[in-house]
Amino acid sequence: MLKTKIKKSILTSVYTQEAFWLVLVIFASWALVAVRTNNVVVETNPPAIEKGTASQGEVSILQSDSRPTHNNSKKAPDDKSMTPAIQQIDNIRVSTSLRSEVEKSDEKIITKDGKTYPLRVYKPLDLPNDTYANQWWVEPTGMEAAWETPAGSEDLTIAIIDTGFGLAHQEFAGRWATNSGESGAAVSEAASKLNCSDRSLPLNRSCNNIDDNFDGIIDNESGFTTVENPSWLNCSDQSVALDKSCNRIDDDGNGLVDDWRGWDFSNYDHNVQAGETNPDGEGTTHGTMTAGVLGATGDNNVGIAGVNWHAKILPIQALDDDEYGDSLTVGESIYYAVDQGA
Repeated sequence: MLKTKIKKSILTSVYTQEAFWLVLVIFASWALVAVRTNNVVVETNPPAIEKGTASQGEVSILQSDSRPTHNNSKKAPDDKSMTPAIQQIDNIRVSTSLRSEVEKSDEKIITKDGKTYPLRVYKPLDLPNDTYANQWWVEPTGMEAAWETPAGSEDLTIAIIDTGFGLAHQEFAGRWATNSGESGAAVSEAASKLNCSDRSLPLNRSCNNIDDNFDGIIDNESGFTTVENPSWLNCSDQSVALDKSCNRIDDDGNGLVDDWRGWDFSNYDHNVQAGETNPDGEGTTHGTMTAGVLGATGDNNVGIAGVNWHAKILPIQALDDDEYGDSLTVGESIYYAVDQGA
């Protein structure tokens, strides 16, 4: 009895395998046949079509499982080439007239070999036209899909606590968050604060315009040093109109003078520009790169595209040009970010 059951099981397995291979052969043979119905041509492996080679009046739409490539040339695209002109739809090439009908309806039905099927439209994910948009972190984070939703709002303020920043970088034009309490017309100003060099003095912690001992007071220290901040000039000495952003007065009463665009807690002054104390320091680029990943302006034909293209960025420096920072500078930075509404 046991031998009989084993024999039947083996035969059943053999027949099942033979049936499987038979079905597979039939399916493969069917797939090699191109079926042509009216304006629709179904091809198992349609030839690759390069941009600009389609016949007149014919387009294709990107396949749903394809990933469009970024334009990484240094030349900014002049024809919105981030959206491929040649596209494809589920390996079904369609005429212009049919495509226009498909786009008008989400439930367009096509007929193939006497059977009807829904024709679904697939289009590329939203891709910015920035020259170097294809950063390593874009694909693994699913950023292309995220960009399909509105890419941020100007009503949102995001604080970045890092090293100094490239404040004049083209990716951040109009993007830095400002303090309204330290911006706008002023009626008075305090005297400029010159550093050692501008006062013709040897470098010393007593005149280098840096809070060397991190007590929140600049130049109450003494001793030899090798670094200094630029002189802190008021509006008049900068030859600009009198404004709260440069009058060297704490207009909003938060204890920080002229913090109209963030604050530098490593040097304890109003300027978060990278490279002030050491232009060649290891920490001169990190803050700018971080800000770029977070919020570089997208679709501006230059540079990269950050996660959020519109949010205001509050630059706060907690580490100096040589990458030094500590729990005090970082902690104060966090408190400041919260106070500023980030």
